[in-house]
Amino acid sequence: MSINDFLTKENTDLLWEVLIDDDILKYKSKEIITQINYIFKQNLSGFYEVEKNNSQNLITMNKKFITIIMNYIN
Repeated sequence: MSINDFLTKENTDLLWEVLIDDDILKYKSKEIITQINYIFKQNLSGFYEVEKNNSQNLITMNKKFITIIMNYIN
């Protein structure tokens, strides 16, 4: 998989699963999870456009996106 796969359903589903499995989110209400999911989806394309030329591979890009969302949640 390459950086170009960042926005695929398979990759975005994987990113969401990683986030939702984190202990921080396990105790959040459904309403909060819904808000986080909205923010997650709204930021995917913009993040990709900014990072597609900066990241060396898909794994690095995924880690950076997860870190940004987790920092927002905290």
